Formats: sequence, structure tokens, C-alpha cells
Amino acid sequence: MALVKTSTAGKTNEGRAVLDWHKSARYNVRIPVSMPGLGRGEAMIHNLSPRGCAIESMSSHLQHEDVILRFVPPGGEEVNILAQVRWASWPFVGVEFCPGQEEAQRRMAMYLERLPRCQLLDGAMY
Repeated sequence: MALVKTSTAGKTNEGRAVLDWHKSARYNVRIPVSMPGLGRGEAMIHNLSPRGCAIESMSSHLQHEDVILRFVPPGGEEVNILAQVRWASWPFVGVEFCPGQEEAQRRMAMYLERLPRCQLLDGAMY
């Protein structure tokens, strides 16, 4: 079943399930992340979801900029994933993971499934 990015959750579109990409479960985490041009640990992932995350970084980023994220979730496998900056408000940027990266998304899903529900955030943005 295909997932279509839209802002109208729960409705169907040509027989396909529709998922609101702003409604993904987000988890309160603090994971060091490296990005090209930054040293390891100079950026921190906050509020991780299967679709994106917020990153605290001393570097500035532009909306629609592509970034490669490299991080190791606690107890998980290394994740290398391409993302696009959706919003930037220094020192934070919100990124959406680009589609077609099944292995990286599988690794993140395994990590997120192990997190306790108390780490779920309500109304957070990535």
C-alpha cells in the first residue's frame, strides 16, 4: 500500500492509504550527529520520528538544503541518511528524510520501536 504525503490525514487517494507527514510519532532523544562540514558531536538530534527530526547545530542551514546525516542511535546500528531542510531557526533546523532509503529507515524504525512511550512528544515539530 503506497503512502502519499498530504496534510489531510486518514482520507484515501485513488485507493492508497494517506498519511499526514506532520503527524508521525516523535520521540524525545539526544543523539550526536555528524553532517558534512561539521565535526562529530557538533550537532545533536532532538525529536526523532520515522520521517525526520530536529537538529541543534551551531552551523546555519538553508531551507531546501540537502544534508547527509550520520549517527548511531544508542544500542542501534549506524544510520547514514539523506535529508532535506524544511525549516531553520538558528540554532535548530528541521529535516525531512528523503524517500528511497529503506536500509537507513529500517535501522531507525528498529531503534524507535525500542523506545519507551514516555519519550513520545506531543505536538512537536521536526
